[in-house]
Amino acid sequence: MSGSVRTRLTLGVSLIVGVIVLFAALIAPTVVENSLIDDRLDAQRDLESSELAARTPLVDAGQFGTAELTALFGPEIVQLTADLDAVGALEPLREVDPDHNLYVLCDRNVVAIVDDSGKVRVQSTVNRTIDAPMVSRQRLIRLAADYGLDDQEPITVFVDSTASFETFLYELAQRVSVDLEEYLDPEVFGDAEDGVTIPRYVWEAVRGELDAASAAGTVVAARPESIIVETRTVAGSPMLLTASTDGIENSVRRIQVLLWLAVPVVMAAAALLTWMLAGRSLRPVAAITARTREIRSSTLGERVPVPRSDDEIAALAVEMNTMLDRVQREDERRRQFVSDASHELRSPLATIRAQAEAALPDTEQHELAAGILAEAERMSALVDDLLALARHDEKRTAPNGVVDLDDIVYTEAARARRVPVDVSGVSAGQVRARADELGRVVVHLLDNAARHAESRVDVSLATHDDGRVTLVVDDDGPGIPVDQRERVFERFVRLDDARARDAGGAGLGLAVVDTVVRSVGGSIVAGESPLGGARMTAVFPDPTAR
Repeated sequence: MSGSVRTRLTLGVSLIVGVIVLFAALIAPTVVENSLIDDRLDAQRDLESSELAARTPLVDAGQFGTAELTALFGPEIVQLTADLDAVGALEPLREVDPDHNLYVLCDRNVVAIVDDSGKVRVQSTVNRTIDAPMVSRQRLIRLAADYGLDDQEPITVFVDSTASFETFLYELAQRVSVDLEEYLDPEVFGDAEDGVTIPRYVWEAVRGELDAASAAGTVVAARPESIIVETRTVAGSPMLLTASTDGIENSVRRIQVLLWLAVPVVMAAAALLTWMLAGRSLRPVAAITARTREIRSSTLGERVPVPRSDDEIAALAVEMNTMLDRVQREDERRRQFVSDASHELRSPLATIRAQAEAALPDTEQHELAAGILAEAERMSALVDDLLALARHDEKRTAPNGVVDLDDIVYTEAARARRVPVDVSGVSAGQVRARADELGRVVVHLLDNAARHAESRVDVSLATHDDGRVTLVVDDDGPGIPVDQRERVFERFVRLDDARARDAGGAGLGLAVVDTVVRSVGGSIVAGESPLGGARMTAVFPDPTAR
C-alpha cells in the first residue's frame, strides 16, 4: 500500500499543508506584532488628538515671554526628562532631531525645547511654527509609567497668591529630585537675582489645573522590554508617539505557540481528511481492479462496474468495457474457428486412418501405412484435445452425473504404455463430472507421466473425510523445474526437455486436464514426486455438494 495513489496523495497534501502552516508560524507572529503596534500607535494618536481638542489652555501663550513660560512649565518638564534620560528612555525620541533636541508640547501653543544636556526652555508657538516632530507632556507621563518611574511622589504645586516666584521655586525644588538651576536655560530664564516674577493672575489661572493634575494620579504599568517610537500627524502637527511592546510580545508569543502546536495537528487532520477523501474517490478504481482480476478467458462476458460519478474514472471503466467487448468478440471468433476446424478435420482424419489401416496388410506399403496411421492417430488426439478445450470455452452446463473415478483409472492404466503403471494405491472415489472428460484427464496424466518416466508410474486415489477426492500420479523421470510448474498447464507449452516430436505432445494435454478439473470445481498442481520425478495432484470436490 506504500506505493498506492492514496498514500502518495495523502503524504503530498500533508507535506504541502505542513509547509504552509509552518511558513505561517514563522511569518504570522511578525505580521501580527507589526499590526498590533500600528493599532496601538493609532490608538495613541487618536487619544492625543482628542486630548488636545478637549483640553483648555492653561495660559494664553501670546501674553508671556520665554522666561515666564519656562518658569511655569519648565520644572515639570525638567523632572520628567531627567528621570527618563536616566534610564535612556528618551534616546529614541532625541534621535528624530538632527541636533538631538527634544520638543515637548506642554500646552496648546507652548513647546518646551530640551537639549541633549537636559537644559529646558519653554517658548510660545503663537507667532511661529515648529516643524520638528513633538512629543506631548502627557506622552512623557505615560512613558514614565511604562518604565515604572511613576512611583515617586507626583509633582504638586501649591501656589500661594501672595508668594513670590522665588518662593514658588523653593517650594517646587523640595519636591523634585533635580537641581532646577542646572536644567533651566540661564540664557532665557536668567539668574535668581534678576527677580523675574510671574503675575498673580497666572497663579490663579493655573492653580486649579495643577491641583487637578496632581489629584488625577498616574497609571502604573509593567516595565516593558522595549519602547516603539514613531511619528504620526496629530491635529496637523507631527507628533512623536510611543508604544510599549510588553503586552504585544506576550500576545504574539501566545499566537506563535498556538501556531507551532497547530502544525502537527493540521498535518494530521489534513492527512486524515485526504486519506478519507482519496479512499472515497478511489473506491471505484478498487472495484474496477478487483473485477479485472476476476476476468479470465472463460469469463470474458463479465464487465467492470461503471461508477455514477461521471468523471475520468467512469470514462476509464466505459473504455475498459468497450475493450472487453472487442476482446470477447475476437475470442469468440477464434474459439469458433478452432471448434469448426476441429470438427472439419475429424472426417478427413478418419478417412486417412481407414485407408492407412487398409494398406497395412500390403507388405510393400506396410511401413508407409504404419507411419501414416501413427501420424493420423496423433492428429486425431490433437483434434480431440482442441475440441475438448473448445467445448469448455463455450461454457457448457455443469454435469449432473456422478462418475466412479477409480473405474476410469483402472481402465486407462491397463492400456499398454512404455513403462508399467502401479495402481495399488487406488481406492474408491466418485467425482461429479462427465465420464468422457474425466477419462481424458486420466489419459493425459498417465500418458504425460509415462512419457517422462524412467521405469515406473504410480497412481493413487483416495477419498477424504470431507468428501474430497484426490488423484495423484507420480513418475521417476527428471521432474519439472519449480519455475515451470505453473506454465505446464498453459496451452501449447512444452518444456525444453520435451520439445522433441518423438517425445510426444503438442502441449495441450495438461491444458485439457487443468481446464476439465477446474470446470468441475477442482484444482491441480505440479510438484516433486517421492520417486524423484514429477507429481501431479488433482483434487475434486465432494460430489454430494451442490
